Amino acid sequence: MGSFGGRDGWRPAGNCSLFACDIVGFSDPLRSDRAREHLHQKLYSILESAFAESGLPPESCYQEDRGDGALVLLPPELDPSLLVHPLIGLLRGKVLDHNELSADVAQIRLRVALHIGRAKANAKGIVGSDVNHLRRLLDAPPFKEEMAESGAVLGVLVSQEMYDAVIRDARGLIDPEEFRPVEVHVKTTHATGWLRIPGDRRGLGGVRAGGGPSPPSPNGSSQELVQAGRRPSQEPRAEVHIPGPNGEPALRPEVAGQFELVNRILAIPHMRTSEGRDDVVDSLRQDIRIRIARRSRPQTDWLSIVRTCAEYPDGLEELIGLIHEYTGDTAQMMALRELVARMGWTN
Repeated sequence: MGSFGGRDGWRPAGNCSLFACDIVGFSDPLRSDRAREHLHQKLYSILESAFAESGLPPESCYQEDRGDGALVLLPPELDPSLLVHPLIGLLRGKVLDHNELSADVAQIRLRVALHIGRAKANAKGIVGSDVNHLRRLLDAPPFKEEMAESGAVLGVLVSQEMYDAVIRDARGLIDPEEFRPVEVHVKTTHATGWLRIPGDRRGLGGVRAGGGPSPPSPNGSSQELVQAGRRPSQEPRAEVHIPGPNGEPALRPEVAGQFELVNRILAIPHMRTSEGRDDVVDSLRQDIRIRIARRSRPQTDWLSIVRTCAEYPDGLEELIGLIHEYTGDTAQMMALRELVARMGWTN
């Protein structure tokens, strides 16, 4: 197995694929300098073996150390899809193996960011706006929060460019439905990233697991360090009760009737098309829109849309109103409104 080429091998001078990672809670005061040195060495051992096993020879890549993590750039002749699969799965497996036999202070949890863009190396290192963008993805607050709340050992946030080039139309072992959009607002960067947290049993919608102590904070606290490599208990998500016709709590679509509701929506011809679904989702208010994990098939896409809207006060009412705006007073629309009123899913 080779070692990363550092600055002595291939040097970026244009198009490339970009990988960055950092260790969650690396600077936690519970870690001694000796522990950090051990983690630093172990990180590179894990990275180099995972890259090699993924068909990405480390010696062919450009690498820079980032203290608590690493920056790795792939030359254009290497397939960027290998960063998504099998690299992420291999990294997660190696981190789990390491954590199984390690003390709390030596546990590793990784945030990973992936991007496709341009970069240029000079005598001092690597420069380029795409390198900056990669770092912004890694530092995105929603990414840190999701990692803290999930307790997962690894999470990956990919750029819109990487998602469009590798993931959006992927088949087989890369599943687009495992990624969901998150808003990235860091310094002057305002963009969309696509998040995947392997092994997160909360589901892509961010639903918490059963009750327990408060989740660790996203800034790498001592509590987070203790939980490294283990799934902490989570506080339950606050329930949103949509009142029924007589003020009683209504059945939520996640619990009963969701398939009937989706089938009524799909009875509307325009809503069976991707354009129709996009019209409605794009018209939803932003706080709902950005939480929807879109799917490729009409039925699963509408299930995701309905479930997300139901988590917000008046979310379903807004959704049904938008469908009406795009559909008009058709027989199918009247049947949809009758179902919603009968089930008490809107005010």
